[in-house]
Amino acid sequence: MQDLVFGKFQSGIEDLGLSIKEIDEEGLIHVSNGDDVLKISLDNVRKSYEQDENLDHLESLLNTIHKHLMGPEIPEWNDAKDHVYVNLFPNDDELGKFIGKPVTEGFRIWYVYYDGDSYCWITISQIEEWGISLDAFLQQVDYNMCILTDECDVKIKNIDGHKLAFIETEFENLKASILLSKNFRDKISPVIGWPVC
Repeated sequence: MQDLVFGKFQSGIEDLGLSIKEIDEEGLIHVSNGDDVLKISLDNVRKSYEQDENLDHLESLLNTIHKHLMGPEIPEWNDAKDHVYVNLFPNDDELGKFIGKPVTEGFRIWYVYYDGDSYCWITISQIEEWGISLDAFLQQVDYNMCILTDECDVKIKNIDGHKLAFIETEFENLKASILLSKNFRDKISPVIGWPVC
């Protein structure tokens, strides 16, 4: 039974494109993706299998590992297209396979799928998998960013005789990105003027 659970686990890990790095002295299985390493015990899965004689617990464990190491599963383009955005991250991130471009010396844009809970950075291979062109992807991102900007609120405070604007949006993690949307000037000008610092 122990071999069956481990064998199914190993197969499931390989199906995810991952591999078992080692099994330590405590019997913990090390699974890694780049620098990210998980230490996994199959004890509860084995107990569950003994009681129920099914591998539902194992399936749940494999899904959790996949989400943790690989990020959220990105849906097909028709479902994903309304959730692609830009986001700002420091330039010191080494993310060569992901689509991005510098904005300043310290920051760059990364293109992300964001479902309101978690990010998944977009690669060229993801765009190919969607079956769309890079131009079509970038146009959709611009469209989504404009909608995000249109729907945000701009609050004003006067501090020492100066107007200070605050952007409020349901997607708090994308607030800084609104500064980069094509219609940011149209949104902010009537409220605080232009140019802004």
